[in-house]
Amino acid sequence: MSEMDLLRRIEALEKKVEELETTINTIGMIEKSERISEYLRKRKRNQSLVSLVNSMSDEEIVFSDQEAENTRILADEQKSLELQIKQALESEKLNTTSRVDNEHLFSTIKEGQGLTVTGYKGFNEDILIIPPTIRGINVIKISNQAFQNSSCRQVFIPDTVIVVGEYAFSDCKKLERVTIGSGVIYIGNNAFSDCESLKTINLPSSLVTLGKRCFAHTGIEKIVIPQKVKEISSCCFWGCEKLTKVLISEGVTSISTYAFNYCDNLNELIVPIGMSSVDPKVVDTSSRNSRCKLVFLDNNTQWSNSLFPRNPVYTVYCSSESKALQRARQHKCDVRPLSEFLKDR
Repeated sequence: MSEMDLLRRIEALEKKVEELETTINTIGMIEKSERISEYLRKRKRNQSLVSLVNSMSDEEIVFSDQEAENTRILADEQKSLELQIKQALESEKLNTTSRVDNEHLFSTIKEGQGLTVTGYKGFNEDILIIPPTIRGINVIKISNQAFQNSSCRQVFIPDTVIVVGEYAFSDCKKLERVTIGSGVIYIGNNAFSDCESLKTINLPSSLVTLGKRCFAHTGIEKIVIPQKVKEISSCCFWGCEKLTKVLISEGVTSISTYAFNYCDNLNELIVPIGMSSVDPKVVDTSSRNSRCKLVFLDNNTQWSNSLFPRNPVYTVYCSSESKALQRARQHKCDVRPLSEFLKDR
């Protein structure tokens, strides 16, 4: 090997190290932003619960001025972090090699005005960054089974993508983190099923459809369902044994059969205001599951027409005016007043 070739290799390696450092810094910012988001969502939910308690009690609970100021400061910090993350993801430092030099490694087909990615021809890609454009054309879809059984650990889906197809990333046993762009509206059936190492995924506010079993048997620990998703589909989070926190945004109107079945560590599921129906088998039936708290905040939320499980493994919390109360008692659910749940918050 000539001295010139050696210098070129050293230069290429230094460039890759620089890109990796930038990626690691970006991931750190994403993690911090997610922690702040989690805190702010919790504060917002607590404020809603306090409002409910205040409406049901003579003793008013208020938040201190200092708490309000801390919440405002954190919200400002999160906005700043989100801007930095967006700039980093768009910068050439993060994507020059993966999005330009490696464009030829993605197989595609033309559909309408955009491209559908159908696969990847590279090897052992630890961080998979799907380019927003290939040959100057927007990537708008990831096809069915495009990256099934891939060895990647992290995936970045660009803002241009609208559809993530069925089984697109299923059985990616090493996949730990997925960052989904702000344009995705549809995630197909089994899109991320059996990704047993997957702990972290963000669902963008643009999302409308979650397919059946799309996150079944993953290692997801917490999830936020955005408000444009009208239905949490059948078996959506089936077998997510590490799932402990679910935040369902107001706007989601129904939860289907077995959506959270065999989520052994899910201790509570708060059904938000505006939800029209909940399937009676939403968290049925794991012998290992401690009794999950199913909390109805809206008196108008009803059970769907599905059959109840023989031995419900959840405790129902609702008000005496709730439309869910009568059927819950008929089917021998453990029913308790909503005020009892709110009192312990």
